Amino acid sequence: MVVATLNSNCTDECLASVDQPPEASLQILTRIPIDHRHSVRKLVEFLRELGKPENQQRTKMGYSNLALVFAPTFFRPPMTDCQAMLAKSDLERAFIQKLLEFKGELPF
Repeated sequence: MVVATLNSNCTDECLASVDQPPEASLQILTRIPIDHRHSVRKLVEFLRELGKPENQQRTKMGYSNLALVFAPTFFRPPMTDCQAMLAKSDLERAFIQKLLEFKGELPF
């Protein structure tokens, strides 16, 4: 079974923090299991590099597109209701995009 990097315990908190300063969102991530934090850090670091303007010329993938494509990797909804999953997809993308655009060092 594939386990989401950000499990259902913190998903609602993450999505609720989309309109808050980035530091609030990052603070939530300090409470996820250590293995998950390492996975989030490595994946975010890779996606930040991939989404840099000098790489966008080749990949055509900015942070917004990368967040859209990779949000399901971070969030794996426990629900099977497609309408509910679709309703949360914009918030999931926005949360991941916020991580990618954060200019500082990740605090975990």
